[in-house]
Amino acid sequence: MNLNVSSFSLLSLTLLLLFSPTVTADNITHAFEKYSNFSTMSDLFTKTKLTTLISKYQTITLLAVNNNNISSITNKSAIELKNILMTHVILDYYDELKLKG
Repeated sequence: MNLNVSSFSLLSLTLLLLFSPTVTADNITHAFEKYSNFSTMSDLFTKTKLTTLISKYQTITLLAVNNNNISSITNKSAIELKNILMTHVILDYYDELKLKG
């Protein structure tokens, strides 16, 4: 995955989630709808019901993985999926500069 595209995607999704007045499960899935290349990740968050857990936090950073790269985990068990997906959730706001630091 190209680092610049990854950084832009991360930053775009982070900013979208950050500026939502309240982060809810609907907002998270709605944010993913704007990026079709992350539809598999969105489906997995919905399938594992992690959107409900994540919606309890006001600010998060999601390290989004595109469809091509996340497809390898789609056949994992629900517990494995939850564990993998939660490693992509940071319970704070991180922009590209903060991630590099």
